[in-house]
Amino acid sequence: MNNPIKVWRELKDTYIRYIESGLPLSENYYNRERRKLYDEPEAICQPPIIELVPRYEETKTLSEVCNENNISQDFADFAKCGLFPNVGGKERKLYKHQEEATVEAVKKRKHIVATTGTGSGKTECFLLPIIADLVQESKKWENDRPRAMRTLILYPLNALAEDQMIRLRKSLNSISIDRCGARNWLDKYRNGHRFYFGRYTGKTPVSGKKGKADELYKKEKAEHIAEWEGAKESGNEDLLYHIPCMDNDSAEMWDRWSMQTAPPDILITNYSMLNIMLLRKQEDVIFEKTKEWLAQSPDNIFHLVVDEMHTYRGTSGTEVAYLLRLLLDKLGLHPDHPQVQFLSSSASMQEGERTKNYLCSFFGVKFENYVDKFSLLKNPPHLPIENRPQITLPFNELVAFKEIYDLFGLEKAVENIYGTTSTSSVVDLVKTYCVVDSLKYAMQDSDKRVIATKTNNLSSLLFEKQTDEQAQKALEALLIILCEAKEQNGVAIQPIRAHYFFRNVEGLWACSNPECSEVADEFKDANRNIGKLYRSPGESLCKCGSKIYEVLVCRACGEMFLTGYNLKEGSKNYMVHSKSHFNKDEKELVYWPYKKIENEKDDFKYWYLTNLNTSNGGYTLTRLGTSSIFAPDKEYLAKYPNTCPNCNLKFRIDNEKSFTPIAKHVTGVQKVNQVMAEP
Repeated sequence: MNNPIKVWRELKDTYIRYIESGLPLSENYYNRERRKLYDEPEAICQPPIIELVPRYEETKTLSEVCNENNISQDFADFAKCGLFPNVGGKERKLYKHQEEATVEAVKKRKHIVATTGTGSGKTECFLLPIIADLVQESKKWENDRPRAMRTLILYPLNALAEDQMIRLRKSLNSISIDRCGARNWLDKYRNGHRFYFGRYTGKTPVSGKKGKADELYKKEKAEHIAEWEGAKESGNEDLLYHIPCMDNDSAEMWDRWSMQTAPPDILITNYSMLNIMLLRKQEDVIFEKTKEWLAQSPDNIFHLVVDEMHTYRGTSGTEVAYLLRLLLDKLGLHPDHPQVQFLSSSASMQEGERTKNYLCSFFGVKFENYVDKFSLLKNPPHLPIENRPQITLPFNELVAFKEIYDLFGLEKAVENIYGTTSTSSVVDLVKTYCVVDSLKYAMQDSDKRVIATKTNNLSSLLFEKQTDEQAQKALEALLIILCEAKEQNGVAIQPIRAHYFFRNVEGLWACSNPECSEVADEFKDANRNIGKLYRSPGESLCKCGSKIYEVLVCRACGEMFLTGYNLKEGSKNYMVHSKSHFNKDEKELVYWPYKKIENEKDDFKYWYLTNLNTSNGGYTLTRLGTSSIFAPDKEYLAKYPNTCPNCNLKFRIDNEKSFTPIAKHVTGVQKVNQVMAEP
């Protein structure tokens, strides 16, 4: 990534094109108006947020750490296959706190708490000892190796668990054409055994019992396989780690039935699901097999990982603490048992009596055992606070750099700025103009901490007297140059991280008046039958004085409909934009502006000709109506019409969750993630 702002623009454009292709509207003027809506700042995404990545102290390679501490070199070799891959043909060095985690947890068998900041590799602090134990134990495995939950990773949120799954797929389930993936290594050195892992949450398929939910299982499996095959065909290796692997020799267990039969070595869940698992019979096998495995050898260690410990405070923290005691008791363990190891992380925990009391109380460890049992890992970053540099950033030269970069590419842009600034390299340029110090100064908050900052704020702080457009150009040039500035060993002078936040499209709204005065001239058309488009509901009335309703779209032809709820006042009916206690039992109305349904077939039995008063939402059913409204009775199962009156696309309705051709204008979370991950 040598231009984080360009990456953001391309992602935004890709997202909008996905919306336009996945949710096409019937007329081009509607499509153009919608694109303009989503092009507005912060409509579907935030500006990029730039973070200066702290430089943490590095120490030794994992091979060196293993050699010095009598830890199997097999562990270091396996880690190179995914968890700690080589960079540029050279073995990576561990951060100081990662080295300490390996020594303290693997060699000394201490409980560890990683207290370093965000992005400091805290996850590796608990994955290193977990994988070290798996590699060591697997030396003894024969054909029938014991199945047990050797590690339980507990997360407060499903989103964090999903991120962990990506890391585990890379660390334990990678495969490569040059035979250096995790599965390749296990095939060669562990007789094809796998280090199994699985996410066990409320979203894990398939709920229900075998026999009763077999068809649902088959459907889920087929969908997973189709998604996996599609990801492989895309040629994007990174995308493969964002979805469950469906290869026959995969280490990932994607369904709960498999995990209930043969528990994975590493199980990821949240405390709500763990509470349910401890109470239900169908998960008993997971705990029974783990208890049997622990009884087989005192060398078998159960790892309990609690990430983001700072979230477990107060009453909820107490509940989780008791839940962990119940778990250990079910496994035949207790907090001070030599076969249990706690691995945790928190970005906001400091050494002291308060921390000691909290950790011992939370995990149930005796206070007198704290010093012998716990190790807090610290490694403060080297990110000093700077005063504003005396030298001024070369604004005009940076703007010229950006313009040449856009026209002729990086090489020409760099060549030009060397001449205009009398510098000889990007490193020289960054150091001469104190670029890093300037960024640190601009990114300080009121407490003098260097924090991640939005690009629009950063550009105005760095180039406060310039126009927004020119300031953005200069900032983009500055970030490109900083990304290119590397020391002789290839390490960036100042690593940066870009954060991109995109939101799902949760609907589209429109004025109900086809003569709406708020429609921009460029989007007006004689055939237009609804008013101005809105990306959020906002007010219920358009500035033209007419009612605003949510838009529905036909998946096939892109025809637009408006939806609301019936409100009856005396003998009059009104279509209102939201539910109230007066109409809470009403089904949604679907309004088709200025279209008549002539077809009398059963497909259109709930459609009626109507006239809608766009100023107050009042409507009457009349044969003289100039538009149509869909008003189903309570017997109708689906939420929306099962047949599009414009293109006649028809879907079968089995229950209230059945898909209909007419649906809300929304995007799906998983699909958007896939769109963002694809090249």
